[in-house]
Amino acid sequence: SVLGRIAVSERSSYSASKSAVNAFFDTIRVEYRKENIQVLLALSGGVKTDIDLNAMDGNGKRIGALPDDYDVAMAPEKFAKCLMKAMRRGRKEVVIGNMQERVGVMLRKYLPTVYHRVAP
Repeated sequence: SVLGRIAVSERSSYSASKSAVNAFFDTIRVEYRKENIQVLLALSGGVKTDIDLNAMDGNGKRIGALPDDYDVAMAPEKFAKCLMKAMRRGRKEVVIGNMQERVGVMLRKYLPTVYHRVAP
């Protein structure tokens, strides 16, 4: 998830878990390089799924609603096409999301001072 790279208010636990997943797979890539095992880290933005219907809030209560940005989320089919393209090209990492998500990841990486001033 892009939230492993960029911060969004009220998503600290989710972002922390995704950061850990990113670090885990970066490590797996290095450890298994000699065995020719390739790892593609896909940092996805919003994808239109119903996963949020069963998500829980910080108190363990089921949210039971789709997020506000559900309408602008990417269709699963489009996400799958982008992912397969990255796999065919042998990419190590790919950001698959809308413009705001992709720019956020790039700002965080290349212009962190600017990112921290404008982060939502």
